[in-house]
Amino acid sequence: MEIYVARQPIFDVERNVVGYELFYRSGKGNFYDGLNEDQATLEVLINSFMNIGIEKLTNGKPCFVNFTENLLKYEVPLQFPPAAIVVEILETISMSNWLLSVCRKLKSRGYTIALDDFVLDGSYLPLFPYIDLVKVRRVDYP
Repeated sequence: MEIYVARQPIFDVERNVVGYELFYRSGKGNFYDGLNEDQATLEVLINSFMNIGIEKLTNGKPCFVNFTENLLKYEVPLQFPPAAIVVEILETISMSNWLLSVCRKLKSRGYTIALDDFVLDGSYLPLFPYIDLVKVRRVDYP
């Protein structure tokens, strides 16, 4: 199976590139083919770190990776260097004591944590002491 890793720059408010979000793509057509989300993320990580080389792919900036609930439960982010990766908590993961515990553990190990496509919901407030970044899509906020 041939896969591609797509990267999208992430900018700060001054439009400086601060990292690259990495995505799974199944071919040159630049699309996601519906592969299981866990498998897609693992393919991105394996190919980025082992086959391509993360420094080459991100120009030394951190890579932002969407981690599924399952991959967080199996502590997959802990297998990668904290300086090289930003752990994105997907909006599809419900707030829970378990999620709070995961974020606390990641922070204690030096990881940067981002909320992906965050929508203000009071239930997520307990996470905020552990969150470094909140990602918003510029198209949603002109």
